[in-house]
Amino acid sequence: MAEYLASARFQFTADGLGDDLFVQKVSGLKMSIQVTGTDSPLGVSGGSKVTSQQAASAVKNENITIIFVTNSNKPKAVSDWFYDSHANRDLGGATKTKGELKTADIKVFKQDGSESSHWHFTGVMPLSYKMSNLDVAGNQALTETVSFSYRYVERKK
Repeated sequence: MAEYLASARFQFTADGLGDDLFVQKVSGLKMSIQVTGTDSPLGVSGGSKVTSQQAASAVKNENITIIFVTNSNKPKAVSDWFYDSHANRDLGGATKTKGELKTADIKVFKQDGSESSHWHFTGVMPLSYKMSNLDVAGNQALTETVSFSYRYVERKK
């Protein structure tokens, strides 16, 4: 009998982040193929024949959002990953990554710990960074959320 995969057994890794950060949630893996010629006819030919055609166009990727639980081993790893990818907002200039795009992986594991699914992302660029609210009466872990775009994703497994 096939084993159902649990969405809680996963790992996210990316160049520059290592594999020992605590990841709470991954969301946004969505792709769609844009289609041309779907709204109206393309033209008319002899005998007043209407011509229409649908053709696959570019693939549109949604951004991936990762929520990390901040830990004391590498408390600045997530924010550094974001800031190093962008020029200084006040001064401009070069980025620390010098425009080099990264790679990232999302893996899902079976109950025995073996890898069952694997998505590999290339051309990864962090787009936004957000820290969770601080609340004196709160009982939640401090989290950091990063959204990133990517050039291409391949389902390896």
